Amino acid sequence: MNAPEVIVPAAAPAWRNRAFLQALGVAYGTDLPPQAVPGPFWVARSDALARSLGLADWIDSDDALAVLSG
Repeated sequence: MNAPEVIVPAAAPAWRNRAFLQALGVAYGTDLPPQAVPGPFWVARSDALARSLGLADWIDSDDALAVLSG
């Protein structure tokens, strides 16, 4: 069976590039490659919070759903 294609969103928010979790060391996690979620959909989200964080335009994008779904 072929592995699912990994889709890397073009417009990930800036906080995704911070490696604070990786800096904790191997005792706190395991490196795993990202896997796309087949057919992601919103269950809940806060548009008010997205606006307060300056992410109002991004949260409505397919990129936001792809980043936040896995």
